[in-house]
Amino acid sequence: MRTLLTSLTAYNGQYRQPSERWKVTDKTVVVGGKEYPDISRVAYVPDILRAQYKLLVQQRNMALQSPDEHVMAICERFLTDGGTRTSLLLYGRPGTGKTTFIKAMWMTIGFMYRDEISRREIRSRFVKASELGALLKTDREDYKLVKGATCLFIDDLGFSGESEVVNDYGVKARPIEDIIEYRYDRQLMTVCTTNLTAGEIREKYGERIYSRMCETFAMVGVNGIDYRQQ
Repeated sequence: MRTLLTSLTAYNGQYRQPSERWKVTDKTVVVGGKEYPDISRVAYVPDILRAQYKLLVQQRNMALQSPDEHVMAICERFLTDGGTRTSLLLYGRPGTGKTTFIKAMWMTIGFMYRDEISRREIRSRFVKASELGALLKTDREDYKLVKGATCLFIDDLGFSGESEVVNDYGVKARPIEDIIEYRYDRQLMTVCTTNLTAGEIREKYGERIYSRMCETFAMVGVNGIDYRQQ
């Protein structure tokens, strides 16, 4: 009986223990056997994030619009505050800058952790939701890498062209639901955009996925004009 209880305790501890909640953190240095923070990352996140946002706008030959300061502050805080939720969802009408925000976040991580990424110590991926169905069908290994990435950025949940169901030898798979479930269990950083409302997300992906998203995602509305029509 004692052996069984010990085994169950070990199993439950392992099962319930989520992966480390990855966020941007300061490097550390060891001096005299003690570890001290070497402030070289967190303090620079706001400047780098804004620079990446500006660069993305310029690359698209668009007039630089001042980003929504409220959303920008949330993105900055999300990247660095280990106490926040593991995931972030930006929702709102098309053309309000949602994709630009999350791509700037992805580029910020890529810039600050380029050495760790090159050594494959962390993996940061940016994908369109509409690409996931084809990826699951044609390259399962890469799909697994996307699903288990340290930081995963998914653009345009609920897009009309999104591959919701993939039939493979009679087996049905829903990539978005599969990925959300997997990352929910492991508490992995996931950042998404969507034009859907909360009610539409619940209707499209079901109560189970919606419930998990409510628990792990900070859901932030992005308002404003359609920049593409300016």
